[in-house]
Amino acid sequence: KPLQRGERILDAQGKAIFYGVGPISNILLLGIFLWLVMNTSLPTEEIQTFMFVAVGSNALFNVFAIKSLSLPLWRTPIMNNKYLLGAVIIGFVLLGAAVYAPPIQKLLGSVSLSAYEMAALISLGLLQMFMIEGVKLFFRMRGRKIAIA
Repeated sequence: KPLQRGERILDAQGKAIFYGVGPISNILLLGIFLWLVMNTSLPTEEIQTFMFVAVGSNALFNVFAIKSLSLPLWRTPIMNNKYLLGAVIIGFVLLGAAVYAPPIQKLLGSVSLSAYEMAALISLGLLQMFMIEGVKLFFRMRGRKIAIA
């Protein structure tokens, strides 16, 4: 629904996600990058590709978690917006092409990632989704307590 005139774009819940989950996940990504650079013998191109996919898939994972701030992810109807669903699918296909299609790899300087690395990237995306869901749960629980009191 559209916002009313004078209504804030970011309420307390939005601020908690934007100023809380966002920086935490960015610091986590920076920490992973620094750890990979300092503690592994992975080639630079592989680390760059890993981080490219981590940052690029971030929004693709989280768009469904923030689609509804009042409902948990598992109750949010994700199939009712075909354009959003199509955009997310296209985004993942393009990321996959950047990592696995040789002409695009050559253009971007990316390399193929292992199944282990892809599993780690999926885990990072799911972790951030769970962090957002935690904020949503906190505000739902807080709202219930206020309503009862």
